[in-house]
Amino acid sequence: MHTIKEVVDRQISSRFLTVKSLDESFPELKKQVLPLDYAPIETPEVIDMPFLPQCLHLRQSTYQIPQSYSAIIPDMKHCATENTLLDREGNIISESSNTYTQSKYFKWGSYFLKNDERISGTATLLRSASYRPLNDYYHVIIDNLPRLFVFAKQNFDLNEEIKLITVERITPLEDFFLKKLNIPGLKVHVVPKDRIYSFDNYIFSSFITRQFSGYIPKEYLSFFSDIILPKRPSRKDKRIYISRSQAGRRRVSNEDEVLAFLGKYGFEKYHFEKMSIEEQIETMYDAESIVAPHGAGLANVLFSRGSKVLELFGIREIKPNYYYLSKSCGCQYDFLCFPTCDHINDDFPVDIDRLRRKVEEFIER
Repeated sequence: MHTIKEVVDRQISSRFLTVKSLDESFPELKKQVLPLDYAPIETPEVIDMPFLPQCLHLRQSTYQIPQSYSAIIPDMKHCATENTLLDREGNIISESSNTYTQSKYFKWGSYFLKNDERISGTATLLRSASYRPLNDYYHVIIDNLPRLFVFAKQNFDLNEEIKLITVERITPLEDFFLKKLNIPGLKVHVVPKDRIYSFDNYIFSSFITRQFSGYIPKEYLSFFSDIILPKRPSRKDKRIYISRSQAGRRRVSNEDEVLAFLGKYGFEKYHFEKMSIEEQIETMYDAESIVAPHGAGLANVLFSRGSKVLELFGIREIKPNYYYLSKSCGCQYDFLCFPTCDHINDDFPVDIDRLRRKVEEFIER
């Protein structure tokens, strides 16, 4: 349920904020398209999957990765509070976000009565617009880092350093991956959040994934794997249960019972938020099977190859982000829905009998 203030704020935002696509705002834009393999990916299994209504556009027998491109845009603006891009007239660019694009989801107060500051030279953003100013784990590794790959693979004739705009601070997670990727010409430029910034030139790079899909193109997966994954064969000797007991939502309410059952099959509990990113990578790299409630911890499937992934939901439908991520990483995916909740973010109990049947059918086969 939304509070009265949230309802009123959404009504104001819907009335006074306008969202436009990049093509609408810049119809003459010259794009440098990244030469990826754009052949459709066969996904016949999704036809029978119970996708949430907002994800139904993906429920087709083939999946098409989006066109990946970069472009230099003069006079682009940036609302630092919400990590959104704005055109010259102040319209929000829909490609700022891979989560939501409707005006009601943006906070109208972030766009008015703010100091306007110009940043000279050429710049690009590190983060995308999402529900949190500091992007969560999924958005960092599935949305944001691949956009830097798109940027790095283009041949821009620029004789200057490019400012990587970051609001407030670089997080340890972002710092780890930026050092690993080591993209030439980029220099982190930290800015305060309560402002609107203007750029002389802005380098826009598109998302390589679609909304509600974590499918990673093979070209990026190969690039990322060479830099990030351990330089050894995977041992495939870990059965992992990713716990959300330390999270504020989407927890398994009878987790002790679930762990007692899974322990009979060799599963161990992991709290990824208590582990370093190096530990998370090593752990998932050696995963044979993974069981987890829907959540950002499953973004670590990016570090797995050929594992079995079983995702748990507390509602009747699923968000398919991790099905598509698993598909791209060569992992086998299955799911269980326990329809005891009204919202995907609610805590939920797991039916042990149904879990047993699924483990015997999927994990043990």
